[in-house]
Amino acid sequence: MQTTTGSKHTAAPGDDVARAAYLDWLAAGKPTGRDQEFWLKAEERLHKGRRNSGKNHSRKS
Repeated sequence: MQTTTGSKHTAAPGDDVARAAYLDWLAAGKPTGRDQEFWLKAEERLHKGRRNSGKNHSRKS
């Protein structure tokens, strides 16, 4: 699985994306020809999760 260049989002570290995409692919029954779809969805989900976790931990001084 590979990401496309020029992605709109800052990529999550590749190992995390690969793991998430693989688990999603397994859960979907190992369909062929959809590797990029699973990679991009995992990347998006991880990116949003990291962005949201930063909001939850911010403090006002």
